[in-house]
Amino acid sequence: MDNAFVYNYLEKKFKAIVKRLDKMELLISENSKGISAMSAETQELAEKIATLTTVVGSVEVLITTLVADIQEHADDPAAIRQIAADVQSDIDRLTSAVVANTPSA
Repeated sequence: MDNAFVYNYLEKKFKAIVKRLDKMELLISENSKGISAMSAETQELAEKIATLTTVVGSVEVLITTLVADIQEHADDPAAIRQIAADVQSDIDRLTSAVVANTPSA
């Protein structure tokens, strides 16, 4: 067998392998970008869930406090009016926060 023939044969095979490796590298790179984007989106979602959990906890405290205040001041109309005003203020703040943080459709 001729050395030039073997060399040419191996060179063609090597070039074909390099071409396939280049394609694989491109696919891996594209896949890595997709995984990175998904990881960023997953992290953002986790942060939003943590914020929501905090907000839910705050609302629970607000309602529990409200019930206790109403029970404590049931016989005091002025105190009940003040509690109602405070609750309305909290509702307004909560509504504003929800509106401000809700993406438009």
